[in-house]
Amino acid sequence: MLQAMCGDEVLQSCILRLTPALSWFSAERFYPEPEHRAFSRNIWGATIIGQEDAPFTASDRFIALLMLIMPDTLYPRHAHRIEELYFVIAGEGEWSHADNEWVHLKAGGTFFNQSSQPHAIRTVGSAALAIGLYLPPFGWEGGLVG
Repeated sequence: MLQAMCGDEVLQSCILRLTPALSWFSAERFYPEPEHRAFSRNIWGATIIGQEDAPFTASDRFIALLMLIMPDTLYPRHAHRIEELYFVIAGEGEWSHADNEWVHLKAGGTFFNQSSQPHAIRTVGSAALAIGLYLPPFGWEGGLVG
């Protein structure tokens, strides 16, 4: 999947070399309920820096997560305590704050969410691969927002 998505050969090579060292998990880790399977099985993450399962733990200033969102997936409006910045590295997707319009992002695009700010992500037709940088205060408290 990563090979098909990443057009940049250098970036693709780096990600593929790093992948065996990563512990991938689906969003079912956070949303195990059957009613959430439509999205939770289509969103995958692998911590790169900052948590126990990451290959690099040299930082207490941020957490870096590789995030793969499969095609035609809606990650519903949600909020959490930790601030985050997404940097799209391959594919494309759309991000939204609260009730704002969707912002279409391709490789090189960024999107920032403040602490507890409701936001959503969706992909249409293609997958999106992004790096998420999460800033202190750390903590995943939060969840889906009605």
